[in-house]
Amino acid sequence: MKPEEKILHLAAGNERVMRLLPVFNVSIEQVGCTGSLLCGLENESSDIDMVVYGSAWFTAQENLQKAVEKGEVSGLSEEMWQKVYRKRVPEIDYETFLAHEKRKWNRGGEIDGTYFDLLYTRSYELLGSAGIVKGGKVCGKMTIEATVTDASLAFDNPAVYSVDHEEISKVLSFTHTYSGQARKGEVIEATGVVEEHGDTKWLIVGTTREAKGESIVSKTLMESL
Repeated sequence: MKPEEKILHLAAGNERVMRLLPVFNVSIEQVGCTGSLLCGLENESSDIDMVVYGSAWFTAQENLQKAVEKGEVSGLSEEMWQKVYRKRVPEIDYETFLAHEKRKWNRGGEIDGTYFDLLYTRSYELLGSAGIVKGGKVCGKMTIEATVTDASLAFDNPAVYSVDHEEISKVLSFTHTYSGQARKGEVIEATGVVEEHGDTKWLIVGTTREAKGESIVSKTLMESL
């Protein structure tokens, strides 16, 4: 199933999805809805997983932020943020989690009490361009502090952060919790599993579903608060 091929059909049958399309304000060919709605397995409590492809995602992100600031879309309530935190069960405390999440604009807000995500996916022409493959030699666990040199794929899956570090060249997150967690130029502290890929080493965060004992924190962000 391809989200972008089903979006008009899903929007026609779901008022909440229909109301989100003008909020994102991108070409209909660049937006879709995934998750339980796409599979026809949703119920009244199901979240809405919207997806936007390639560079159009950043347009949708900006438009979503403007819509929330204008009151056209409801931002997440404190109760909903607490629910998201409990669902993610991250290794960071709630205040640290919230500080990072509120600047990402990839957790949209609420539509009639339903929470929705704005998920980034590379466009078809960019698939495979990051050179990310799984299955490197595992070298143990490590905590590093490093400066992010490239965060252009920070919202991808996996999220990719190139870093300036004497041993680690990239930090990858396979959990949505740490996508968009840091920006270029920021100093991060990251804990994960080291994998060897040729003559480089990557730090992998999210080696289990709940990423127990693994995390990414922007020290630059936290020190600015």
